[in-house]
Amino acid sequence: MLLTIAPHSGIVSIDGIGYKVDLSSFDKTIQGLQWDGTNGHIARWNPDTREMLGDESFKDFSPYSYVIDLFNAEKQKADQAVIDAQKAQFPEMIASKRLMLLVDCDWTQLPDSPLTIQQKQAWAVYRQALRDFPAQPGYPNIDFPVAPV
Repeated sequence: MLLTIAPHSGIVSIDGIGYKVDLSSFDKTIQGLQWDGTNGHIARWNPDTREMLGDESFKDFSPYSYVIDLFNAEKQKADQAVIDAQKAQFPEMIASKRLMLLVDCDWTQLPDSPLTIQQKQAWAVYRQALRDFPAQPGYPNIDFPVAPV
């Protein structure tokens, strides 16, 4: 694991994935911190003058471990936002597929279609089921009607 904390920008990165977190209570003299799971490095500065004060190594990450919880909370929010966006798009995707299925079988109802009367009737029933599909209980989390063979 490689963890980087950039307190002045509020960015915490773990293994190359970064999130902005609330670091308002973080030590203001730390300009940057890196931790590889075993060893760490801190760059210190004076935040008022922006003068670098020096670098130091450390082996005890426990004073900073709460930052991982902040990172995980932001990651969970971001992951949930993606899931929510996908869920919001799901009904639109289902509606588009339904429309595509209807368009794909428009030809079955044309007067010069090569289908028999019974085949046309089966396709008409299927097309009606597609039209009624959004009103079905459980929509959009249900299976599409099956097209006639």
